[in-house]
Amino acid sequence: MRTTCKFAVALTLTAAASAAVAADLRYDYLEGGYQNVDLDNPGVDGDGLFLGGSLLLAQSFFLAADFDYADFDRGVDARSIELGGGVRFPLAPSLDLVLGGGYVDVEVDTRFGDFDDDGLFLRGGVRWLATDQVELKALLNYVDLDESGDDTGVDLGVVVHLQPQLALLAGVEIADDADVVNLGLRYHFRR
Repeated sequence: MRTTCKFAVALTLTAAASAAVAADLRYDYLEGGYQNVDLDNPGVDGDGLFLGGSLLLAQSFFLAADFDYADFDRGVDARSIELGGGVRFPLAPSLDLVLGGGYVDVEVDTRFGDFDDDGLFLRGGVRWLATDQVELKALLNYVDLDESGDDTGVDLGVVVHLQPQLALLAGVEIADDADVVNLGLRYHFRR
């Protein structure tokens, strides 16, 4: 009886540890979806898509890449690519401080010609696993392009985990030059 009791306790502790791991903030994912971009000047909006991903290299370091494309009114198309990485600092079991940065490349195509620019971005904020299924994020973004100048904004989002590897995501980015609303899916490729 005593052995059975010890086995039951060990099994319960193992299950609880597995549930805690499943409920951790995860940095190994691919995501994509729809976005609406509203430029503040000259008051033009566009629809497009976003693709991105993150790969945890070590306990605290990760690589990240993002691709955004939007088709605007008046025959304007724009795309941006961000390549970078970051570091996470666990503040609590379900709360991380995230700091990152990297390289950004922007291309705008119009009927009158093309425009290319590149520069650097910095990002910092928190990711919080509010429940086992709901993650919230709040990030401050800073972009400094060589020719276009700088832009600062706030990125707020929610991720709802539908299954262990599949999640629905929604967010809004409010910046000096543009506001973006997005809706998509995230696939976690590691447990």
